[in-house]
Amino acid sequence: MTYWEIARLACYVLSAPALLYLALHNVRARLYSYAVFYGSLALLFSWYVLEISIGSTGVNTREYRVFGSPMVFAMTTALMLIVAGLWRAERRRHG
Repeated sequence: MTYWEIARLACYVLSAPALLYLALHNVRARLYSYAVFYGSLALLFSWYVLEISIGSTGVNTREYRVFGSPMVFAMTTALMLIVAGLWRAERRRHG
């Protein structure tokens, strides 16, 4: 494992619980598109931690990469819903 992989792993380990907290906070606030965005990002970062850990042992993770695609799709869809909502709110505010 290189130093860059270790640094990236540390960032993922620190970010995933914080993003999960944001997701749960947005569920309580009934902001579901934000919750899906933060939740899928937390899952994606958790998946990256697992993938880096598996990859550092020399195992080929190509077969396991299919798990990352649904998380990226959910995150992108939620982000587009957030942007659309912000755009609509901005148009309503300016007439």
